[in-house]
Amino acid sequence: MSAYGSAAESVRGFVRERRTSLVLAACALAAAALVARGLLSLVLAPAAPPAEAFEAVSVARLWVEPDDGRAPVRREIASARHTLDVAMYLFTDEPLIEEVERASRRGVRVRVLLEQAPLGAFDGNRRIEERLDELGIAWRYGHPAYRYTHEKVIVVDGERALVMTSNLTRSAFTSNREYIALVSSPREVRDLAALFEADWLRTSYVPRSPGLVVSGDNSRGRLLALIGSAHREIELEAEVLEDARIERALVHASRRGVRVRVIAPMEEDLAPEVRDLSRSGVRVRLVASPYAHAKAILVDGERAYLGSVNFSAISLDQNREVGLITDTPSALRRLDAAFEEDWRSGTTP
Repeated sequence: MSAYGSAAESVRGFVRERRTSLVLAACALAAAALVARGLLSLVLAPAAPPAEAFEAVSVARLWVEPDDGRAPVRREIASARHTLDVAMYLFTDEPLIEEVERASRRGVRVRVLLEQAPLGAFDGNRRIEERLDELGIAWRYGHPAYRYTHEKVIVVDGERALVMTSNLTRSAFTSNREYIALVSSPREVRDLAALFEADWLRTSYVPRSPGLVVSGDNSRGRLLALIGSAHREIELEAEVLEDARIERALVHASRRGVRVRVIAPMEEDLAPEVRDLSRSGVRVRLVASPYAHAKAILVDGERAYLGSVNFSAISLDQNREVGLITDTPSALRRLDAAFEEDWRSGTTP
């Protein structure tokens, strides 16, 4: 081979080596970029807030319906000595109406806030409205600033309160899954009493206790944060699940490894959001009995929401609703036991 040919071959070899080195370098850079992008996405992904961020309400006692019946509510009404304030979406249960009448007759100042046009109730609250008028007991419709007065709260003597998922109806105590929390901590009871007073007087009040979940004040933010805080498990029981942001939060939790289970009522017209959850990997079961009227979320077995707030835009953003977040161990155990019982009896959509 001539000197010229040998030199040319050397040049070609050098070019091939350089080309290979450049290709390898480009691959390495691309791989590094992918890794960096993945790491960056992990850094930028919304982190679950620590459990300590949730200031909770101490629950003195939790009752589960229909297991415990109306007796706990009846006892609390019967225990009133000075004042009894009832804010209720639907109040038709005859034994409890009679208990309120007895409270008034023994000198208790009774006030009742009612929803003017409850959905799905043929006679609405007409019966109790007439009875209250006959007895001279003060009652009003809820604050007109809200689409529906859907809360379920009873404040007794300004010292204790019931925060409930249930209306005061016969079905609430005989055929529905419901939760009733007794609250006696002074700050929360003062807040609940002040909230009732504001609605009674058609004024406004923002609760100071961060453990209370109130529409329209903080319910959407509090419930989204609660779902987002889950590290291991979410158990959600709901009559209504029709809010896109709540649905996305549940799906996001499932995709980051949280076991998400949802219980909804067995109905012919299943909400599209419930079907979407099932298709997105969230485990869903439909329960025929007891009827799933409860509104509850249990997170990691460590904290839970319960109250009147349904998981719908109207309930979160337009209604007057009241609930609470608790970390009381005895309450969490009862919520979990009821959920597991319903889960075992449910069927997949």
